[in-house]
Amino acid sequence: MSLIPDIKLSYKRQQKILEELLNGPSPDPAPVLGGTSYNDITFEQKASYNNKDKQLLTYDQSLARLQAAGHKRHPRPAEAFSLLIASLEEKLSLEQKAVADDMLASCGEWLSAAAQRKGDTLTVYFDPQGLVWDGSRYIERNFLFSEKRDFSLAAGILSNQFVDLSRFSPELVTALYSRLFQQLPQPFREGNRRAQVYLPPDNQIRPVGRGYFNFRFGLLQRQGFSRGSPVAKRTSSFCAKGTLHFCVVGAKKMNIV
Repeated sequence: MSLIPDIKLSYKRQQKILEELLNGPSPDPAPVLGGTSYNDITFEQKASYNNKDKQLLTYDQSLARLQAAGHKRHPRPAEAFSLLIASLEEKLSLEQKAVADDMLASCGEWLSAAAQRKGDTLTVYFDPQGLVWDGSRYIERNFLFSEKRDFSLAAGILSNQFVDLSRFSPELVTALYSRLFQQLPQPFREGNRRAQVYLPPDNQIRPVGRGYFNFRFGLLQRQGFSRGSPVAKRTSSFCAKGTLHFCVVGAKKMNIV
């Protein structure tokens, strides 16, 4: 009589054991970084600090910093603004509100977006990589992005100045701020902290961020503060600007021109 019990393994488990014998055990999954979650996005609890002050970085420096720390990207515009909206509406936990308060504690933070204007069309690139500060301006260096969207601009909207958010299309407002303009809290719509958009000059791709102590969206000139988003349920495939092919973004196909 055998002292070894008769153990029955499923076919899937047998295949797994065979793979490990042939290839070695599967590597341990990468550790999930700490952070504070809201709407399926985990925000870095605090922006990058240098002693007691937030650290000012160019966009490429900020992206390198957060990716070296294990984060994926900066928060997208709608992700960051939805957190700030929920804070104003008192819908956050104490931990979530601490993140929103840290966002507004000083000057603007980088967002996972870049903007390019061509006449009456604004193109927003989400999750951009390869925008590098060369000492005087941002240049494209192996520029990639996960998604791009084109928005029509109304007549009379100028670049290089703040323009009230109410003048932009509902599609653009929703893409950047997560809601229609009329549904935004009053501080977003009125007052000296109201939401405004600062557009780049024609034919320049510029990384963008959230404005200084307020709810503005647009250029941060050279430097901004750095906050990572380590966990996002959205998966991204990156596309190169100027190629003609289908880019898969999650389950969505986009024709990139």
